[in-house]
Amino acid sequence: MNWSQRFQSATAPGPNQVTPGAVVMAADSAGNIIHSEARGMTSVEPERARPMTVDTPLWIASCTKLLTTIATLQMVEQGKIGLDTEVSRHLLEVGALDILTGFGSDNQPLLRKPTTPITVHHLLTQQSGMTYDFLNPNLRRWREIHGEEMLDWEWPVRERCVTPLVYEPGEGWAYSVSMDWAGKLVERLNGDCRLGDYMQKHIFEPLGMTMVTFRPLEHDRLREQLADTTARSGTGELVSTQPYFRGPNRDPGDDLGGGGLYCTPADYLKVLVSLLANDEKLLGRATVEQMFTPQLKDARALLSVTQDPELGPMVRAGVPSKDWQYGYGGTLHTADVPGICHRGTLSWQGLPNCYWWIDRTSATCGLYMSQLMPAGDPQSMDLAIDFRREIFARVNTGTNGVLGG
Repeated sequence: MNWSQRFQSATAPGPNQVTPGAVVMAADSAGNIIHSEARGMTSVEPERARPMTVDTPLWIASCTKLLTTIATLQMVEQGKIGLDTEVSRHLLEVGALDILTGFGSDNQPLLRKPTTPITVHHLLTQQSGMTYDFLNPNLRRWREIHGEEMLDWEWPVRERCVTPLVYEPGEGWAYSVSMDWAGKLVERLNGDCRLGDYMQKHIFEPLGMTMVTFRPLEHDRLREQLADTTARSGTGELVSTQPYFRGPNRDPGDDLGGGGLYCTPADYLKVLVSLLANDEKLLGRATVEQMFTPQLKDARALLSVTQDPELGPMVRAGVPSKDWQYGYGGTLHTADVPGICHRGTLSWQGLPNCYWWIDRTSATCGLYMSQLMPAGDPQSMDLAIDFRREIFARVNTGTNGVLGG
């Protein structure tokens, strides 16, 4: 069975259906499309289902982090901040955060002041001491004590993302709300504009991206074509579900730099190609080199997360490797992964099983995108990895024609 046959089978209705619909795309550094394919439908609800295409808008969740990283690095290039700038100069709320060390016998939180100030570098590398409350039992307990709901997407960043730190800045690593604060930093450095308005001028327009927004209510064409969210139930059945994130028919409040964008796969690929080509449309060449340079002085905390039974597969995007570092924008492979990618490959993911990579050694970039929950769905990751294997084999053996044929 070649790749396209496998992909068609995985999206076909029936007991072996992996996802109702998904998109895969890969390109080289010149922007030439190596493979582009969409299969399945945008919904499991027959009356809402349309054929999935590369131009179908999707909620890309944490794939937003790459674009917020780019926007923040543009601030560095413009001299508005440095990588070592203490963010409390512009984000007073962040400077006020304490470290949660535990709970006393009276069930009250035990807090202390951090000794290291949070810098721009810490935000970009997810070493700020922050994390998502749904990933940390102590933060969930802290929320309960304060009578707060866990990670309420309706709250603005300055209210939602002010839970205590869970480690000293720079001395750990955690999947976190750091990039939501990086997005807020970009806004404040630009006269409190919306992050989306900044990106429109400095990222979307330079790349010709037209189907991308933080605010579907203000983008009728995108909202009307947006794919539905689907969930795999405990029995394996694919069922329609409410969006995990704020739905497209609601005002988002803030433009969340950590996970708020809606975008088509075709438009997102333009970002990957630009970084792969290092074409200076978004960032200077030296800055892009920094993105692909290991940024953690000590990667042990990251390595621990990548091997965590629950969170690890998602952070690794399903790649079977124990050799990881973190660049600016995503994880970095510190060793070749035979048949999948080369050392130095940058990659990341988004909650509804969206995955991207940039492999500069093979001069390829690509993505797998769907709207299936839960995050890190094993069947979806297997399908995404199979696509990467096919692209790797085709490019590195010089074969032509249908993938897998």
